[in-house]
Amino acid sequence: MRGQHQKGQAFFLAVLAWVGTVGMAACDRGGNAASGLHFQQTESLLGSLVAGTTRTVGFSFEVLGEPVVISKFNPQCGCLHPRLWVNGQEQPLGRSLAPGTQGQILVDFVTVGFEGEKNTGIEVLGQGPGFPQTLSIRSYLRPWFTVEPSPLRLGILSPDQDHRAEIRVQGPESFRLQRASHLPAGLQLEGLPSAEAATEQRFQVVIPAGTAEGRHTQFLRIEADNQLQLQLAVDFEIGGEFWLRPARKLLLGSVAQGISAFGTVELGVREGELLPPTVEVEGLPGVESRIQEVEPGKLYKLTVATPGDLAPGAYKFDMKISVGHRTEAALEEYQRTVTAFLVVKSESSKP
Repeated sequence: MRGQHQKGQAFFLAVLAWVGTVGMAACDRGGNAASGLHFQQTESLLGSLVAGTTRTVGFSFEVLGEPVVISKFNPQCGCLHPRLWVNGQEQPLGRSLAPGTQGQILVDFVTVGFEGEKNTGIEVLGQGPGFPQTLSIRSYLRPWFTVEPSPLRLGILSPDQDHRAEIRVQGPESFRLQRASHLPAGLQLEGLPSAEAATEQRFQVVIPAGTAEGRHTQFLRIEADNQLQLQLAVDFEIGGEFWLRPARKLLLGSVAQGISAFGTVELGVREGELLPPTVEVEGLPGVESRIQEVEPGKLYKLTVATPGDLAPGAYKFDMKISVGHRTEAALEEYQRTVTAFLVVKSESSKP
């Protein structure tokens, strides 16, 4: 009996030691988790919303144990606009927040132009315990407006005349379109504001004569009198009988030091005959260029290669292109300039 009693006592002491060890570990984990930046919640479930509004979402936090610095917000979407709010005022990033500080990260969630399930968020970066943190916003967005056509795709347009497209907007209740809250350069609107409230409104998008050659993809936003906004994507290409692609800028991206960058510009005509073009490169010595006829009299390809011995840094150079275009009526000469942009990375910046 005595031996059994001693064994039982030893077992009981072992259980106590194990419980104490687990309890201390749990306290350590809890203490570390509660130190630094602590959010009451990191996810906001907004449910079903009408698209076209701006919703402000707040994420409350407290600084525990030791100071922290919130240094940067990385939104996952351009629809999110975060700011730091402490003691009822917006605060700049990069300042130390002492233990006991309470505040909010307020996020303006712009729902214009979205439809259906929308899950996005913000990464919060900084110094001290509790970083990084991800704040998530989940919602389902229901369109109030029906816009036709959307997107507005106009194809290839002549630069010599104005172009108009009518847009029809419908809603479940009467409304008036008031003004453009965002109107990209080169676009014009006619028919705003609406003359009277109705469940259907119409306006015109105008691309004026003289718009620059090349592909254009733009977004315009229009406010209504019900505090909602609608967004319309407009896509078109300006090109007469002669065209360049790209028309103005050639983005060569970034390359490692010791590597050449390559880029291509296409030249073409829709009618008539395109004569062999010439090119002069200005602004960066050592750039090599080559012109290749792809389709006789219709399409040429200009390829450029940068020197491989460029020092780290940002570069740009101009390609001055001259080409003749022969039609039954006349021979026209075109001069165009395409600017190329390039970044050369140092060896230390390689991953």
